[in-house]
Amino acid sequence: MLIDPHSVPEPAELEALCLGRTSLELADVRPAVERSRTLFLEALNRGETIYGSNTGYGPFVEFPATEDGGQDLLQHLLVGTGPLVSQQVVRGAIALRIWTMSRGFSGLRWEVIQAYVEALRLCEAGLFPAVPVIGSLGASGDLIPLAHLLNCIIGKGHWIARGGVDLRAARSIGGLGGRGDTNTAEDSRPALLDPSSLDRRAALACTNGISFSKAQATLAFVRLQRLLGIHEILVAALYALLDSNPEHLHEELHSSSANAGTAMRIRRRLQTLLDLRGKENSAEKRQGYALQAPYSIRCAPQILGACFQGLDGVGGLLRHDLSMVDDNPLLDPDSGRLIHGGNFFGQSTAFAADQMATLACQSGVLAERQLALLLDPEFNASGLMLATRPGISSGLAGLQLKSTALVAEMRSLTGPHSTSSIPTNGKNQDIVPMSFLAARRAYEVGDHLSSLLSALFIAIDEYWQYRFEVPVPLWKPDVSEGVEAAEGSQAFQGSSSLGQRLARIQSAFVQPEILDHENLQT
Repeated sequence: MLIDPHSVPEPAELEALCLGRTSLELADVRPAVERSRTLFLEALNRGETIYGSNTGYGPFVEFPATEDGGQDLLQHLLVGTGPLVSQQVVRGAIALRIWTMSRGFSGLRWEVIQAYVEALRLCEAGLFPAVPVIGSLGASGDLIPLAHLLNCIIGKGHWIARGGVDLRAARSIGGLGGRGDTNTAEDSRPALLDPSSLDRRAALACTNGISFSKAQATLAFVRLQRLLGIHEILVAALYALLDSNPEHLHEELHSSSANAGTAMRIRRRLQTLLDLRGKENSAEKRQGYALQAPYSIRCAPQILGACFQGLDGVGGLLRHDLSMVDDNPLLDPDSGRLIHGGNFFGQSTAFAADQMATLACQSGVLAERQLALLLDPEFNASGLMLATRPGISSGLAGLQLKSTALVAEMRSLTGPHSTSSIPTNGKNQDIVPMSFLAARRAYEVGDHLSSLLSALFIAIDEYWQYRFEVPVPLWKPDVSEGVEAAEGSQAFQGSSSLGQRLARIQSAFVQPEILDHENLQT
């Protein structure tokens, strides 16, 4: 991923960096950074009033302040709580902070950017800053998470090794070993940035942005794109399995609608499946739907088409915030003028995240109803819950129970976080967008969707094998080879053969290359 003043991070390349599949490259940005620093010092020496540098923070802006190396900012912000931010999101947040600070608008020393680049290299080596997940409002940026990140970079925070918390650092996380993030020489990391190199301007630039919100929302976005693509593939298999009327996918029916692309892709996959499915089991007595299938089949193109259309809008909102220099104040590199504003306000990201949660939830509702059709003997002509020996075997009853619970979870997480403002910070942050909370919830709903689609795939495969005596040919045979749980994942890996199969399929479904393994022609 290239950090360049003239380029904006693309969601796919940011995901690759978050997953450790690519490294960060820094273009020749040092001249712009050093010019910005010179302009900032000139303004400060002229006696200009510069927020945070010679004034207090937030509601204390009317009070003068003297240089303290950012100590007051960190002292009052190192109060995060809850579990740790995922290692993937931490990587993304560091990269996005580097991107903003290297644009030449922030007035900080070059050494600050070098320290963040070195922090990213440590992540690549398997060592990550420990950042608590709760504390951001997405209003003056992700202040508290970014403060914990900065505290690690100056050698006063806590680091975790890949796969778990370092036991020495764990003693004091969350205040267990002392006051805040104060730690002993025994368990501290060497400072990547000498604290004496930090001033109030740099400390504010490091904390005053929505880097965590954008990283989390971007990961949710690129994954949801793939999950909706997987759902399209599964719908084609359902049409073939349940002998649904192909008129539901007819080109003339969808030609003037937003779901034309979805219907076309399902239609082409269906034709491939009909060619591949081979000889039918003679015990199968299904007659199919002569005219109209239930809505969960017949209207699937309309539902998924609308989801894809909504996701296009989400991409626009995310790219807006990814292209924004989220700091305050900003230095105009041409005129040297300092401009005070609110580019750290994560409203676009919050709206995007709420929309993603809604789209993923509706895809999940659809998948659960489709699973119910497959498990109903009225529709599958096989047996209750696809049980081969009813009574002795309960078939896939557990999968349906799990899927029902997942839909309930998804609905509980899908809410208007972007409008759940709670005024705070005196009279300063009187409206907040909750962008990091919204992004985390969107990612969580997407995680549940991947599990639901995995359950639906298992039911499709089971019924396909009953009808046609071969596995369903949706993916190439190597789709799950070498697939492991995501780095830092705490997902349950299953205690039974069915549970382990479900976990393995879910791990495959969230891999970036999953759609490259599709076996059908579109």
